[in-house]
Amino acid sequence: MPESPFIQRGNCIKNILTILGYRFERSDLQPVEQALETIHELDRLKMLVYEATSTSSVEAFLQKIDATESLVFRRIPYIP
Repeated sequence: MPESPFIQRGNCIKNILTILGYRFERSDLQPVEQALETIHELDRLKMLVYEATSTSSVEAFLQKIDATESLVFRRIPYIP
């Protein structure tokens, strides 16, 4: 049985925070968590999971979040 988009969204957010938490100070992640909670496009969150693995800092990741806001997410699946 496939997961609902709501569960997938929650898993993406959790995965992003876990990845960033291993790479950077957990205390710096509150602004990231707040920004992620406002994102409802699953493909955008999936892209940000990938970005979390290679970002140079929490601040750079926050900029990635802002940069992806202007992207138009169509019904084309995200393939890393």
